[in-house]
Amino acid sequence: MFIMRMKLVNACIAAVLMTAAMPLRATNIVPVPHIIGQKLLLDIEDTVFHREYLLSACVSKTDHYKWMEVGTRPSTLHVRFEKVGERVYLRRINSTVTGNPSDTLSVQSIRDNYMDSYVIALPVEKAEGNGHITVDATELFLTDHVLSPFSWWFKQAKVSLRPELSHLSGCKSFDDNFSIRTVMSFTHDQPERHRPAVCSAEVVSSLLLLPEKKMRPRLADSRIGLFTTDKKLVDFEHSDYISDIEYVERWRVEPSDFEAWQRGEKVVPKKQIVFYIDNAFPESWKEPIRRGILDWNDAFERIGLKEVIAVHDYPTDDPAFDEDNLKYSCIRYIPTDRGGAQGPSWTDPATGEVLSASVYVWGLMPEIMSRYCYVQTAHANPAIRHGKFPEEQLAATIQFTIAHEIGHTLGLAHNMGGSSVYPTDSLQNADFVKQHGLTASTMDYIFYNYIVPVGNQDIPLMSTRLGDYDRMLIDFIYHPTPSASDIEADYAEVQKRLDVALENPYCHYGKQQWGNKNDPSALIYDLGDDPQKTGDLSISNLKYVLAHLEEWLPGGKHAALREKLYESIVEHYETLLRSVIHQIGGIRVNITDAQRNQHSEPLPRQLQHEALLWVARQLHQADWLNDRHLLSSLPLSAQYLPKTLNTLAGEIVQMAQNVALSSSISEKPYTLTDYAEDVYSRFFAIPDLTPADKIVQRALLTAVNKEDKKKADIDVSLFSEEDGTWSCLRQRINQQALQHIQKASANQQHWVIIKKLTE
Repeated sequence: MFIMRMKLVNACIAAVLMTAAMPLRATNIVPVPHIIGQKLLLDIEDTVFHREYLLSACVSKTDHYKWMEVGTRPSTLHVRFEKVGERVYLRRINSTVTGNPSDTLSVQSIRDNYMDSYVIALPVEKAEGNGHITVDATELFLTDHVLSPFSWWFKQAKVSLRPELSHLSGCKSFDDNFSIRTVMSFTHDQPERHRPAVCSAEVVSSLLLLPEKKMRPRLADSRIGLFTTDKKLVDFEHSDYISDIEYVERWRVEPSDFEAWQRGEKVVPKKQIVFYIDNAFPESWKEPIRRGILDWNDAFERIGLKEVIAVHDYPTDDPAFDEDNLKYSCIRYIPTDRGGAQGPSWTDPATGEVLSASVYVWGLMPEIMSRYCYVQTAHANPAIRHGKFPEEQLAATIQFTIAHEIGHTLGLAHNMGGSSVYPTDSLQNADFVKQHGLTASTMDYIFYNYIVPVGNQDIPLMSTRLGDYDRMLIDFIYHPTPSASDIEADYAEVQKRLDVALENPYCHYGKQQWGNKNDPSALIYDLGDDPQKTGDLSISNLKYVLAHLEEWLPGGKHAALREKLYESIVEHYETLLRSVIHQIGGIRVNITDAQRNQHSEPLPRQLQHEALLWVARQLHQADWLNDRHLLSSLPLSAQYLPKTLNTLAGEIVQMAQNVALSSSISEKPYTLTDYAEDVYSRFFAIPDLTPADKIVQRALLTAVNKEDKKKADIDVSLFSEEDGTWSCLRQRINQQALQHIQKASANQQHWVIIKKLTE
């Protein structure tokens, strides 16, 4: 079935290539824009109607960066122009579904159900009779009817365009693209203090010609993390089902000399991937940015391709260059408080070919990363203790941050399992870390080695190297297959290489999890393969940092920084405990072949039991975070520990769902009864309550009460107890714990609340 499906895909691609190869007149194949007053005209020749384009809007300037972010492209459309009689239409191409061209029924059905959408009509201003017409495109570019400058998540306000405050401000035209610059203003219903209810942005809209000769797509493999262009295949001749097809998103990287490449020589590509670095960056940032980009050339050289990626500063003497034009790939500096960095790309929807990409680096990035660095390394990093990011460490941070984002632009998705393949003990070995780094993938979320012992100066605190997994993905995505006759043969060849590479345990892939997380080996910010040991080591280091915080950052001038660092210490503590909490009911997931067959392995019963005990022990001892002397100099809003304890207690209760699923597929399960008994014995049947214990008890009871009310939403077939976990736990509390809690509580009102919760 898989081979049959691939043959159908090959037929579809052949049809696309034949269509794209139609002979065209040697005339303009991109409309030519003109501005007359406040009217935008496009000169269009017949050849334009045979081609495909990407139409995109980029925010160039803004007065409301949270709604309209500079550098972002909220709107990108795959379009074509169509002439019908005396009218010209812009149509959005529907390329999400394809079929077998020889299957007339399928082709007609697809046309009927997935036709190209009509986007806008462009009134004809002049028709010369020789295939040349002029249309009015003012509505397309000077309204938000098609292209909007607002971020995709923008839903906070109702907005309406203010035409009298909007205008055309310029246009540029080239052989393969044009750009239109406009100023657009909107009235919104969320005015702020000292700000009018109007927001404006300067927007650059680009129309980029898509390749006439389409790149041969490469099929994705679900055992690794890739960005993909997804399609559906309909073919009634061979199947009543709609099949899913995924094309890898990748640049067209081809050897300039295939014969030399096949002889084993390293050759340059026919066309380089070129990134431009914003001149607005601090000068000291540019070199580490350049290194972070060029780090990936080493991975390409391993497959015989050299100098694949080139880096230049923004040119100052090239009138064609425009950072807002879709054609150019830029590393942009955005001096706002948004966050760290991001690396989106834009592709040909027909094949997944990456046409351009950008990396946004926000101005808040150094502050965010310096706090991570301080909290996670100050115990062994004297250079950061005064609160300023050391230049060398900032440079290394910029380098690995950029390398991560460039990985995204090359087609690599996150790999949250990269760190879990390294033994925790090995990360305390200097030679191992120097050779392998902190994680097997730079696409993981690992920044610093936070388990280095106090005062150690030998073990690296950070790493900028790519991992084995990263190099494996570059091989899979970009390895040339000149002997492959079609997409099926291409996939077979790279799949064989992947099969061999995956024998390396450092090439494990852990898919990023959203919502409830079942796999404890694929969590963000985790380090090493033993979260309990990692937690013990890191918490010991956190205690050291907290104990010296006022000594290292004394006086009122450092009060604001101490507050932020204290918050970050609590957040890191929470992350460490969360990594262990997810061992309760944890299921390690491995995708064993390209057809998504999964091997799901519940964690051993004893390990889950020990995980709950470990978390209970840490929460019992959590009062170390309440440094009263430190907190006395901070605002009341800095009392983060109670909130953290409440959050973690709620997550412990939520793990019942994971325990239910894990126990249902385990031969020797950690059951819901085991779980309830452990929760009771470790959080309630304890003799000496600390202040943290009281907070956790109250939070657990509150969470149980909430879960009990919504237990109908849980798949009760997975529960082994007839009455469910919550009834079991509440009964134990009612029968055996209330008297103890009453005695332990000095506050009578506290006792009344607890009794009410457990009734």
